[in-house]
Amino acid sequence: MADPAAGSHSAGSAGGDSPEPTTVEAATANAAPVKPESKQVRWTNVGRFAGASIAYLIGSGFATGQETLQFFASFGIVGLLGGVISTLLFIVVGALIMRKGHELQLELSSEVFSAYVGRFLGTALEWFAVLYSFAVAVIMVSGSGAVFNQLTGLPNWVGVVGMGLLGFATVLAGLERLVDIIGTIGPIIIVFTVIVGTIIFVRDFGQLGSQPIFGNLPQAAVEDVQVTGNFVVSAVLYVSFNMLLGMVFFSQLGKEATSKREAGIAGAVGGLGLGVGVLMITLAILTNFTLALDKEVPTLVLGQTIHPAVGVAFGVIVMLGIYSTATPLYWVVKNQAMAFAPRSWNFAVTAAICAVLIACGFLPFGVLVDKVYGTVGYVGCALIVVIFARTIYDAVRRRRAA
Repeated sequence: MADPAAGSHSAGSAGGDSPEPTTVEAATANAAPVKPESKQVRWTNVGRFAGASIAYLIGSGFATGQETLQFFASFGIVGLLGGVISTLLFIVVGALIMRKGHELQLELSSEVFSAYVGRFLGTALEWFAVLYSFAVAVIMVSGSGAVFNQLTGLPNWVGVVGMGLLGFATVLAGLERLVDIIGTIGPIIIVFTVIVGTIIFVRDFGQLGSQPIFGNLPQAAVEDVQVTGNFVVSAVLYVSFNMLLGMVFFSQLGKEATSKREAGIAGAVGGLGLGVGVLMITLAILTNFTLALDKEVPTLVLGQTIHPAVGVAFGVIVMLGIYSTATPLYWVVKNQAMAFAPRSWNFAVTAAICAVLIACGFLPFGVLVDKVYGTVGYVGCALIVVIFARTIYDAVRRRRAA
């Protein structure tokens, strides 16, 4: 596996005198030669790609339990239904995007948007997604400083600089090495989370009925924690902002798969793994709702109820989650930048992005989260609708042409 060709250019940079291409033509203008269609499935690849997709989306919000609390557990027992809805969407959308990535074989994976919405809007979404990726990478690097300080007592800047340099070294090693590393980290985080969540749920199942998760919820949950007032909307938004973030990277993973079938299975398995992790954290929080509701890092608090060492282990898991999300986001931004630079500039471009990430990582963490995550979920929601619509349209067109 190798990074896409450095000399590729975005679909939006084509000359203005040529006729407006169709949606697929715009997306495939810079596509590599398509691999012969195969139904072969290499299960080692499925594991690597599924693990990489899980690791990519986990981030600090999932590992800390804060996202699960906000999007699911804050709705009480019906939040579990929201978790099921999200899991199903993660499975289907993840499979569709990876299959599309294999089908298109784009040299610049960010052009995948044009395959769904056309050249003009696709180019706009392409750059929106890249900027969003950079912003979330900054959030991850910024958050690493606070988590590292909590774990070790060292100044925040040590964690920020350390995470930036670690990402720099990984991205410089190339896509194949990056996928190998985070493809291992993702399953570790999910397995650890599921085991701890199961232990807490089984241990505290008897007190589930005494928690304020049925009927009227605590005012703090409704007013201070919930992202929206409806658990279904909240579940869809959770998938939406995650898949908008993962669109480019998932497309690249699909391109590297042996076959479209392999790509689809990897996307589905990754979605299932992430969904199971969400459900187990939700169950653990629900059995300790009053304890976890007002905590910044619910999983850390819940882990400490088992043993202080488990709490420390969750701190390490959070750092791994930050690394496994920040690094591929860093790669997405670097890959886009290299479309406009000679391959010989790879080190300089990677180093420059690292310097900007570290500098921006010293901005206030809370302010960054509020500014970046505000409306992105709704953009992602519209994109998911388009993905489904385009998939159905293409299937009908192929059937009629057969």
